[in-house]
Amino acid sequence: MNALSKPLNGKQNFEMMAFTVSVLNGCQTCVVSHEKALTGLGVSRDKIHDLARLASVVKGLSGLNQ
Repeated sequence: MNALSKPLNGKQNFEMMAFTVSVLNGCQTCVVSHEKALTGLGVSRDKIHDLARLASVVKGLSGLNQ
């Protein structure tokens, strides 16, 4: 867990990736947790919404290949 507290690519980038993966996985608890962390790091609501929208598009496109 210590490695996660200081990610190599920065806390903000780590939280943005974790938020996006949580949206892809459909884990509401994780989405809320990472969204709270992102707002605490000063990430705008618009950017968070863009991340969620991008993840949703990726998830939708992945369903086309099945």
